[in-house]
Amino acid sequence: KSDIYFPLGLDGGRQRFRLQPHGGFDFRTNDEFLRRRPGADTPRLELEGGVATVGFSLPAKPTFRTLQEESLPIVTTRWERDGVGIEQVAFVTMLGGTPANAPPPPADAVTVWLARFIFTNATSEARTASLPLSFNAGDKSLALHADADGLLWIGDKVRGQFIANAAPGGEQTKLHWNWTLAPGESRNLVLKIPYVVLTEPAEYTALRQLDFETERQAVAGF
Repeated sequence: KSDIYFPLGLDGGRQRFRLQPHGGFDFRTNDEFLRRRPGADTPRLELEGGVATVGFSLPAKPTFRTLQEESLPIVTTRWERDGVGIEQVAFVTMLGGTPANAPPPPADAVTVWLARFIFTNATSEARTASLPLSFNAGDKSLALHADADGLLWIGDKVRGQFIANAAPGGEQTKLHWNWTLAPGESRNLVLKIPYVVLTEPAEYTALRQLDFETERQAVAGF
């Protein structure tokens, strides 16, 4: 439950996400280093602003927070709001997935922040669960729009994907998901945010093919 962030990234990788206690995260904080030591990811840095932050307007203080098996780079965080329990399980994987029994990937391999949110109504009355999404890069709010496959676009480039039973509403700079939950009912949402914007159809396909549970098991066994 501490206020520190958990750093998430690949073994030996240079793309790092900082997962905060409120469930949001920061990344693109070391662009100067990535430019001084160019890699395959360096040209992508110019496609959007610098330091990026993603937020979900969740409580600043979680009720529970831990690493899987207290040591693996998979973070479970829980909150409670208006009788609705919220759980986030988050980790980082490669855009192409984490293979079993493989050597560490290249340091400049494209990574993806992958998380599952579960909302559960623990009361005896109907409750509304909501998850707003804010995405800032270079001190600018990004205008995202969702397509039928759940891909989140910024202009003609892909910035993420969601998997849920409903499309988000709200303004493009403040998307949100809302569910009305009966007593004991749950809903979940999976969210994938790559470290850099994606520009190629093959990358969009790779992002869509990332499966949360498959990647969670692969990262735990890496």
